[in-house]
Amino acid sequence: MKQLKALGGYYLIFLVIMLISRSAFICLYIHWHDITDNSQDLPLAIYNAIRFDALVIAYLMIIPTIITPLYAKFNRVYIPLGVTCLSLLSFIDLGFYHNFNSHINITIFDFFNEGPAGIISTIWDEYPVISLIFVLIIISFLSFKSVLFIERKTGILSARITIPSKKTSLVTFIYLLFITLSLRGSITEFPLQIEDTIVSTCQALNNAVPNPPYMLKVAIKHKQNMFHLEELNAIAQNNGFQSIEDAIKAFNISANININNQTDTLKLLESILFTHNSTNPQHKPNVLIIISESWSGYLTYLDSKESELLFDMKKHFKEDLLWRNFESVTGATISTIENMIVSTRTFERFFESKYAYNVLPTSIALPFNANRYSTEFITGMDLAWSNCYVALKAQDFKKITGKYELLKENPGYKYNSVGVYDHHLLKSIMQRLTTKSLHPQMMLAMTTTNHPPFIFPDDISIPEPSTAFFRKKDFNDVGKDILIKYIRGFQYYNKVLGEFLNEFKASPAADNTIIVITGDHNVRSILNYDFIGAEWQMKVPIYIYIPRYLRNGLKYPDESNKHGDHYNILPTIAPYIFDSNTKYLKLSNSLFDNNESSNIAARNTLLKLYITQLLKKNQPELRK
Repeated sequence: MKQLKALGGYYLIFLVIMLISRSAFICLYIHWHDITDNSQDLPLAIYNAIRFDALVIAYLMIIPTIITPLYAKFNRVYIPLGVTCLSLLSFIDLGFYHNFNSHINITIFDFFNEGPAGIISTIWDEYPVISLIFVLIIISFLSFKSVLFIERKTGILSARITIPSKKTSLVTFIYLLFITLSLRGSITEFPLQIEDTIVSTCQALNNAVPNPPYMLKVAIKHKQNMFHLEELNAIAQNNGFQSIEDAIKAFNISANININNQTDTLKLLESILFTHNSTNPQHKPNVLIIISESWSGYLTYLDSKESELLFDMKKHFKEDLLWRNFESVTGATISTIENMIVSTRTFERFFESKYAYNVLPTSIALPFNANRYSTEFITGMDLAWSNCYVALKAQDFKKITGKYELLKENPGYKYNSVGVYDHHLLKSIMQRLTTKSLHPQMMLAMTTTNHPPFIFPDDISIPEPSTAFFRKKDFNDVGKDILIKYIRGFQYYNKVLGEFLNEFKASPAADNTIIVITGDHNVRSILNYDFIGAEWQMKVPIYIYIPRYLRNGLKYPDESNKHGDHYNILPTIAPYIFDSNTKYLKLSNSLFDNNESSNIAARNTLLKLYITQLLKKNQPELRK
């Protein structure tokens, strides 16, 4: 029992330091009105803050838990050292936030690029080094004295290992259980994660939730996963081209190639990959692009009277424009979002890299902003996922709406562990489309409900397909229970999407809105590609609705077998929405163009060359 009392004392020391650190952050950077205006979010903010602190302390308590019964004097060194490191990290985080309005993130590692002399000079110039050292010495001394006090009060040094009593065994079990749960940070299906830092629509309040050690851990993870910039000639050769010039010729035979230096390369690539709109529409429609979670191209063919999969989407497919021979350019949700926004398919986890903190010329928001559109990214998910909020803000979306923004707008919305249900998300989109706005709206939406763990609302009836349907050779042998979940997710989304389009077409918004709906990727685990064909692995449908006044010259409605991918979307809608001479990224042809799209290998190579050159030339700096 003496050891347990001592461990409780050590835990209390760490807890006090964490509380002081958090209090300092709140006092310095959180305004009182941020708290009072969002008082309804405080319980969750406090709860999650406790979870993050408990997680860090639990990790720090692993060594004392093991060492104390064997050699308690070791804590005289370990505890003061741990407290000093926590305090130092807190000072670094406070200074980082003061300069960059952000907790510690991946860009902190750029300080080490300056070399030892540069680092020392920067720290000396930017921070009150002498005062901080003095404070750290005091903190270390006080923590050492606290350890001695705990030793004296508990008599830990005179404790012997004996057979524990029932009471001691019970307390030990509770302590170990508490530490174990704290290490996981949760008793639900998901452990504590970065998404739990988002608790409110108020970003300042969200910033008060995590602590410096956790944010350093996130920064280290992002650094470990970060891509490396290759040499330009190596990029071309690794993609099957002898040189940059060969890749350019394969992409655009008529391109005028004249490369003398790296600057010329960047300008040349920009002139090839970007274009200027040639039309000048008199009236700009709203634009809604929906990225649909796991919207499988192949499953759209399996709809039947016995196995209803599409619901009212069958009708909309026939009434409007549909391309089934369409592909996602990536195989994962976050990479599709990144690619749709900044066309960085060849740079994995771009949003979590240091380069995501500044706007790229490839951002889809830029030409819309230039044409006086209000640009919004809207989704039911937590925006902290994969650093989405920070990256989307940097890429110049004027409004970013996620789970907590939707719940604040509509407190009656329900959600699961992935995000607000899609039918609620679509309802909020409809509210926006039918509300008068000073400027045309551009919304890029991401759905979430058709995603594991496949938890659906109770008030939406979804008929189960026939038994014969689940026996099809089209499916892998994953078990009927798993297969049902995937199919129900596909059914749910098509049902609520069809109902959304029914309401949309009956509203005034139908006269002034272009809608593009596609999938982020195909379903990955349930389809038997050995049977249905490997070509289906990337297939997702794309559905397009165009208002009547823009349909002149189009074959409408139409279902086309023409091949396309996500890069076709912007060139397809650009003539209807951008002023003449608007500059935008054009990596492929319009889906309405009868000409063949560009060489895909050359396109991907030039895009990677361009962004690599751009990132090398313009090293990122955090926005203050």
